[in-house]
Amino acid sequence: MPVISVASPKGGCGKTTSCLVLATTLAAGGATVTILDADPNRPIVNWKSRDQTKSTVNVIGDVTEKSIISAIEEQAAKVQFVFIDLEGTASLLVSRALSRSDVVVIPMQASAVDAQEAAKALNLVRAEEEALANHLNQRVAFSSMFTWGQTLEELDEERVNGLQAARDNAKQIANELVELVIASQRDDEAA
Repeated sequence: MPVISVASPKGGCGKTTSCLVLATTLAAGGATVTILDADPNRPIVNWKSRDQTKSTVNVIGDVTEKSIISAIEEQAAKVQFVFIDLEGTASLLVSRALSRSDVVVIPMQASAVDAQEAAKALNLVRAEEEALANHLNQRVAFSSMFTWGQTLEELDEERVNGLQAARDNAKQIANELVELVIASQRDDEAA
């Protein structure tokens, strides 16, 4: 099944948020999803450990450079989507995860620094001409997932402003990601 890494050498560009939003959106649509939290701070493990979420997303946090490949292969055999939230450095763990990924999402904010760091991340990945047309916009609802320990679907519209727009934005990106994976698989089968 597809393995999707979320990578950038720059911290604070939205890697963890993008990973969590996309994974939980696909799970809310009925997909089986595992997130490998390879960030040393384990923000997604912390999110999942809260009592509030009822999400069916499986979260694994004890991945190392020695175990990442076997963790990816094991989960890819079990679920429809494997997401990997990578640490913000170029490391052996990152390289190994990228080598097993079908798609690499490189989030960036609208700044020159983020653009430069995203370019570095692209150097870690083979040059691909495919890019997502939609963008995961910075929204209060996305950070509220961490505040409340819930998915977008679980958040309360009375507590979180712009929740429906955030849900719509996440679904657009998730649908485009699925289409990209399907097209990639068709290309592999045709080759």
